[in-house]
Amino acid sequence: MSNKSKKSLPGAIAAAAAIIVTVLGGTAAAQGPVDAVGLASSTAPNLYTPGGANPAPNVFVSLPGAVVNMVVPPGSTRLFLATYSAESACYGGPAAAANWCPVRILIGGVEGAPASGADFAFDSNDNGAANSATWESHSMQRFRRISNTGNVPLAVPIIVQRTTTNVGTTLRLDDWTLSVLRSQP
Repeated sequence: MSNKSKKSLPGAIAAAAAIIVTVLGGTAAAQGPVDAVGLASSTAPNLYTPGGANPAPNVFVSLPGAVVNMVVPPGSTRLFLATYSAESACYGGPAAAANWCPVRILIGGVEGAPASGADFAFDSNDNGAANSATWESHSMQRFRRISNTGNVPLAVPIIVQRTTTNVGTTLRLDDWTLSVLRSQP
């Protein structure tokens, strides 16, 4: 392989990210260059079951460590594109019921688009057939455009949250990555 055909990871990310295209209201709008990249990851398994010390089902709770902090410079607008990938297992709950494990990404305190709340099934209990060893890889992507009309940088936390739809359903997330691209309009 020649040196010309080798690409560095940062170069490849920058090249791919420079062509961010989002679908807004049915129309495609090309975005400007990526001017910041944020990353968070973990290899520690995290189990979550609602009830008891945790909130009730369908109440989102932040995944420990799954946060990237970015800013919007004064007097500017930025588009944030967040991708969350994880090894996931969603299991338990009534065998005859379809239960699922929703995940969402908050961008500056607002759910990124498409915002679907607990309706988005990051994983499911497969009608009660899934168990703690039925892990698999899942991924999601969300975006949000934020304008800063102030004269100081605007802090924008990007946070992954999770829940389940049944008190007997457990969500296990492991080996996850949260990556965030910030682009100029």
